[in-house]
Amino acid sequence: TNAPTPSERAYPLARASSVLHRPSTDSMPADAAPSIPCGTSFKLTAIASTDTGIDDIVAAIADHRAWAVDHGELERRRMARAREEVIATAVGMVRSRIEAASSMSAFEDSVSAVAHGEVDVHGAAEALVHEMGSGAGS
Repeated sequence: TNAPTPSERAYPLARASSVLHRPSTDSMPADAAPSIPCGTSFKLTAIASTDTGIDDIVAAIADHRAWAVDHGELERRRMARAREEVIATAVGMVRSRIEAASSMSAFEDSVSAVAHGEVDVHGAAEALVHEMGSGAGS
């Protein structure tokens, strides 16, 4: 059989690593879309004891990185990761403020009202957020 071309080596790795963040080829120029149809894959084998196949794996990883850089996928993934980190950090900070506020009697009264069906959870949460935003309790 013929050896796979660089793009044939790169795309399956790109496809495998993008399970959660799969690029949409609909928005890609035709020449940027992967040349391998979805579902096509190949197998690279490395045998450490005989030192074979390692160069092919290293080349496939390098080809994949070049493809990701050339087509904006590396930047897109970095931005997605950074976005998720900022959101997770902000949520953690808000949660810490909520937990600190939980010692306030007004907060406990609100929790009790939700537990007894006197207030819906969304109303209680909105009141808490409003209270936190006004600086009360902090």
